[in-house]
Amino acid sequence: MYAGHLEDFFLDSSGSFSYIVLKNCSRFYMTFDQASPITTGHVPLLSDPDHAGRAWEYLVIQGSDIANILFDPLGESITGRTQAAVQALDAELAASKVHEGEDG
Repeated sequence: MYAGHLEDFFLDSSGSFSYIVLKNCSRFYMTFDQASPITTGHVPLLSDPDHAGRAWEYLVIQGSDIANILFDPLGESITGRTQAAVQALDAELAASKVHEGEDG
């Protein structure tokens, strides 16, 4: 299975997915050895071991290859939230509000 941020999607004339584009992808598996299914840890997809900070960003999946799809709200899927990241986001939001006020 694949996980990633939904970057874009395209529908065919019947409203079915023609393909979807995922960004910052990882892969994982579901095992059925227990009483209920268990998912494995996520492994970055298409990463380059020689360049740890560099990874392929996009995965295009054809609609015919999609059996099931689950969309999680982005706010619930972000991990590693730090106080510094929250402060940086707050500063950017405050700055954008200041700039909005300048236009109007």
